[in-house]
Amino acid sequence: MIRWAVIFALCIGCTPTHPHVWSALPQEPVNTAGVVRVETAATSGSGAVVMYGRGYWYAATAAHCALSPDTLEVDGRPAALANISIANDLAIIRWRSVKKYPIYPLAHTKVGAKCRLVGYPKIREDTRECRRVVMYGHVTRNMGRWIWTNTGADFGFSGGPVLDEQNRIVGIMTVVTDAHGHPNFTMARAANASQVMYLLATIP
Repeated sequence: MIRWAVIFALCIGCTPTHPHVWSALPQEPVNTAGVVRVETAATSGSGAVVMYGRGYWYAATAAHCALSPDTLEVDGRPAALANISIANDLAIIRWRSVKKYPIYPLAHTKVGAKCRLVGYPKIREDTRECRRVVMYGHVTRNMGRWIWTNTGADFGFSGGPVLDEQNRIVGIMTVVTDAHGHPNFTMARAANASQVMYLLATIP
């Protein structure tokens, strides 16, 4: 088991001593088909499909993954910014595609609940090639507009969904930090589902 954990760690560009390598190993079924790769000329991150309408797919992502709308792409297709909250580091983006994505429902969560963070971290720092990865953990704090998890995260997970055991979005990952704002790659802060609901409801 340890040998396979080390191989997995090398594949996703982490060292075997990363505290959450073990939690990234497959545990329970996770619906990842609605998790998309979000890219601009400057950044790459993740997103989660939350709506379809008027010929567009809509995904929630981190605002800092969508700050260059002229070069914004989702899964390699041109995309546009539909709504954004800089204060919550949250955005809704849209794009056209013949591909059929599953749409994630939104839900609230509580401290202690199991969760999974899904995203597209880089395989190596010197490449733009990414791989979809699932990290497992629990909700450790639920305060105001944010939730925190102990899933751990790395560059490329920004904008990825925090899913509960029913594959519902309970948050959108924004930054690796603890509850005091200190950088911490063993923790992930996410804008909660209420913030996503509000942005969807106020799309111009």
